[in-house]
Amino acid sequence: MEIANIILTIISIIVTTILTIVAIMIPKRFAEKSDSTTRVQMFMQIREMINAADERKIKSGIDVALHINNKVYEFAHNVSKEVYLNVYDDACNYYLQNIIDKKLFEATYKKEICTIVETTPNPYFTNEEELHNKFPSLDNVYKLFVKN
Repeated sequence: MEIANIILTIISIIVTTILTIVAIMIPKRFAEKSDSTTRVQMFMQIREMINAADERKIKSGIDVALHINNKVYEFAHNVSKEVYLNVYDDACNYYLQNIIDKKLFEATYKKEICTIVETTPNPYFTNEEELHNKFPSLDNVYKLFVKN
């Protein structure tokens, strides 16, 4: 039963990663020519990806708590945190490229992004350099939000 849960967790993480990759592959040309309806649709797709990644992160965190010192669950949880930040980084990249509705993005994600970056001690990265190197779009959007 425990192996089945581990396999399901890993499969869920893989599916979330695939969805992230598919979202990245949306041609920039198409997005630049999109109208406001398409921008809102892109925003909604990003919201779904963030929700899915957040659910996986929470579930893997619970699994780690239930299975203390189990390296497989710890690995799955670390992967889910990485996927979670990658989805946010992708969303921030769309924001910076003006692919999604900026006002809607700011209203929805400003607080979340600031919370992700400002949490101390940070469960996602050890320092600002790691944030900038691994998640540059997230870092840049955070800096824009803090400036305003």
